[in-house]
Amino acid sequence: MADYLPEDANSTKAITVMSENFNESTSSANANVMISNVTLDEALDYKTRISEINHVENVGWIDDSMDINQLKYLYNEDGTLNESLVDSTSADTINGFYKDRNALFQITIETGYEQEAVNDIYDLIGKDNAMIGSAVESASSQSLAISQSIKAIVLLAPLIILVLILSTESFIEPVLYLATIGVATGINLGLCLVRGEISFVTLAVAPILQLAVSLDYAVFLSHSFEKYRHTESSVTNAMKLAMKDSLKSISASCLTTLL
Repeated sequence: MADYLPEDANSTKAITVMSENFNESTSSANANVMISNVTLDEALDYKTRISEINHVENVGWIDDSMDINQLKYLYNEDGTLNESLVDSTSADTINGFYKDRNALFQITIETGYEQEAVNDIYDLIGKDNAMIGSAVESASSQSLAISQSIKAIVLLAPLIILVLILSTESFIEPVLYLATIGVATGINLGLCLVRGEISFVTLAVAPILQLAVSLDYAVFLSHSFEKYRHTESSVTNAMKLAMKDSLKSISASCLTTLL
């Protein structure tokens, strides 16, 4: 969401300064992954496999600050930490990453690839284990936005077709309108891809908005064309007059949309 901030905003300037002064990308989304009922060796293996997933930039765990072989001697046979062998600060640190055979990993995911990375991580750890954080929330938002948009289009499409059939004099007109709007929507999204990226918000909302707005313009032009079609002998002249006649209505509607 930081991409939507103005360049002169204080938040944008702060993010830029932090990015220039720290190695890790400050815009990357963080996630915590907890894997249950694993030994230290199994947890270390999970860390390695998670770090190999595409768009996972960093995986932090207890082995970054302590040797795993030394940690093994600090645990009782039942898997609990023998706190008499470590000071309270070290015990809190260890329990923050590994407690009761539950391993907690701190993961940094590349911005813009949250959904792909989160899905791959879940495929690895299984749905029985847990994952939270801003990356998970972002992935969930992306998935929900796109799925809800598809549902909306599926539900509205029959209604839109019915309205077009009732408001036009030819059964082919609704097909032409929807095909034209579909091509225009594809071009619109394609222009976004030319820039190298497209927001999931744009991908989810733009097709529905463009469909709703463009239908108004199509109906205006269609009704005007039908009016002149009965008075003009030439289809070309009828369309020219229709375009001229509907220009005011379409322009007013465009301005309303923009404002």
